Amino acid sequence: MQHPRCLTYALLSLILASASAFAQRTWIVDLGGNGDFKTVTDAVAAVAAGDRILVGPGTYAELPTITKSLSLLGDQSTINGFVVRGIARDGRVLLSGFHIPAAQRIILEDNSGHIALTGCRSSSTLFDLIRNPAVEVRRSVHVTMHDCAFSGTGVIIDSSDVAIAQSLLSGVYGAWSGLGAVSAGPGIRAISSRVVLSFVDVIGGSAQGFKVEQPSCAIDCRTSIVTVAAPSSLIAGKTSSLRPELFFAPAVQGDSVTKLHVDTLVRVEASNSQAPLFSGVQVNWLTTAALKGVVTRDVNRDFLVDTELHARPNWMSALLIGLPGARTPIDPIGDLWIDPAQPFLVLDIGATGQDSRRAVRVRLPSSLPDGTLVAFQSLVFDQVNLRMSTPLVVVLH
Repeated sequence: MQHPRCLTYALLSLILASASAFAQRTWIVDLGGNGDFKTVTDAVAAVAAGDRILVGPGTYAELPTITKSLSLLGDQSTINGFVVRGIARDGRVLLSGFHIPAAQRIILEDNSGHIALTGCRSSSTLFDLIRNPAVEVRRSVHVTMHDCAFSGTGVIIDSSDVAIAQSLLSGVYGAWSGLGAVSAGPGIRAISSRVVLSFVDVIGGSAQGFKVEQPSCAIDCRTSIVTVAAPSSLIAGKTSSLRPELFFAPAVQGDSVTKLHVDTLVRVEASNSQAPLFSGVQVNWLTTAALKGVVTRDVNRDFLVDTELHARPNWMSALLIGLPGARTPIDPIGDLWIDPAQPFLVLDIGATGQDSRRAVRVRLPSSLPDGTLVAFQSLVFDQVNLRMSTPLVVVLH
């Protein structure tokens, strides 16, 4: 892997200065009364659009509804979830660092603006009586998830455009108890949607108990377009039945109008060797460049974003950086997830190494407020085609 390059940020600070407008004022929520508010719901209702809310540690038994641009940054904060609804095209909502208990959920619906989830967690076990999907996305055109882990819950994506990076999604565990049976569920259920995955592990729900023998696929997709870039994995759930060969699931199932684009290096596993890898979907094996990023701070408190492009050896690439925007198809090279109405830079043109990776370090000034969203994407040239990599949206925090 090539050594990361430190980039001068004087020009970058000018380009990203408009991000400051989305964090006009900072408010603190503290259960003990040492902040501006004691509840997240009160803070969301009271603050102005574009403000930033810091949510202190603790458990918040509430489900606030967000209808304006806001940044909410959790700190070991557990909350029953959020409803984000009706965000306009030029709006942005950030939810970062929250834990969602089992049976609770984040609902994103009817949004035209950018919604970002980062560092959010949820988990469910065999012993949880109610197991809802951790995230439900409906009719939202630009949703990104980064560094999230939704284990035993899965997500539902309906009539939406969603990009997921560096995350773990596993489906509902199927089990039976004296209170009844819970059917296994997929890691992702996509209906009439466009979904892009990079550096993501998707696992179907496993099944346990004599009344729930059927495991689930990793992805269940209907009338959708799903792109999976390497390194990622699609693994169906397993069954503990005495006759596991009778109860199986493919890695991906869907219908004939669903298009599944899968990188040839993606790990794909059905529930057992007798099951097909794919069922019902149109599969197109192709090479898709995947992008990931990790945000840290240096001794001067400046932000360091270490990006890594995964493609093929000796492919040429150029890193783009800007503000997130709605998905914009650019024929024939792919979909741009950086706002074309805002300035953005083309950085660090070079080739991937023999290990198929290219690392670039981007330094951003500490003057940018916590909660600033930054979008990355790469232009990639494989000696024949020019194309876009998978998108990446990170939060400076």
